[in-house]
Amino acid sequence: MPNCLILSGCKIVDLLDAATFVQKTTINERSTKDSFVGQYTYFFRNGWFVALPCPSAKEMDWPQRQRMMHMRLRRLVLAHNDMFLQQAQYERELILRPVPNSRIKKPGNNVYTGYGDVGHIFFYYGVMNDGAFAQKFATDEDNDEEENDEEIDVGAAQEVNPANLPQINSDDDIFYRIPYLGLRMTLDVKCPLSYAPQSFLAKMSDIDLKQLKDNPKTSRKVETRIRVIFQCEGASYPRLPTMYDYDFRPVATTAK
Repeated sequence: MPNCLILSGCKIVDLLDAATFVQKTTINERSTKDSFVGQYTYFFRNGWFVALPCPSAKEMDWPQRQRMMHMRLRRLVLAHNDMFLQQAQYERELILRPVPNSRIKKPGNNVYTGYGDVGHIFFYYGVMNDGAFAQKFATDEDNDEEENDEEIDVGAAQEVNPANLPQINSDDDIFYRIPYLGLRMTLDVKCPLSYAPQSFLAKMSDIDLKQLKDNPKTSRKVETRIRVIFQCEGASYPRLPTMYDYDFRPVATTAK
C-alpha cells in the first residue's frame, strides 16, 4: 500500500497512538470511497508543549517542517512511555509484594525536555514523572512523604541562603504555583483513504484493502489537511502561551 510519511496527515495519529499511558478520545472517524476524516484528543499527564514567536533568518519548506513536528512528537511519546511504564511497574510491584510492609524502590525523579526553533517559532516541550512533579510543584501538604536519599536533589539551589528566597509554593513564589500539568492535543485530519491511521486501516475488510491497494491514485486526489491544537493550561502560571494551533495544508504548501 502506498504510504507517504510527508503527505500523510495520519502519520501524526500513528505516532500518538504509540503512546501507551495517555487518554485518547475518538470524537469522529469516518470514511468514504476515497477519503478519510477523523477527530481525536490525546491527553499527556505531566506533559507540556509551548510555542513562542521568535525572529529567525532561517526559512524552512513545508516537508521539513512536517518532519520536525513528527520528530518532536515522537520524542515526547517515547519519553512519556518510558517514565510512566516505570511508574506502572512500581504500582504493580506494590500490589504483588509478598509482605505488606516490605519496601519497594520508587522510580527516580525524571524530567525530559526538548527545544528548538523552526522558522519563526521556538518550541519548548517535555514531560516529567509524578515524583518530579511533586518535588517541583506540589504543596507542603501534598508532599509529606518521607525523604528518599536516592532521589535527585536540587543541586545548586541548596547553595543559596533560604532566607533570601521565597518559600517554595508560597504566595510569593508565583512561578511554581502550578496545580496541575498536562498536555491536551486535539487533532482534525482529512486525507486520502490510503493515508488513514493504521488503527483504522486494520479494521477494514480484506476486500476493501485490496481495492484500495489496486487503485491508489484515485484516493490521492483528495485534499490533505492536518490541524493540531496543543493546549497546556499550566503554562499560564509562568505567563507562557497556553495554546498553539498547528494548521498544515500540504496541497496549498502553507503551514503555520
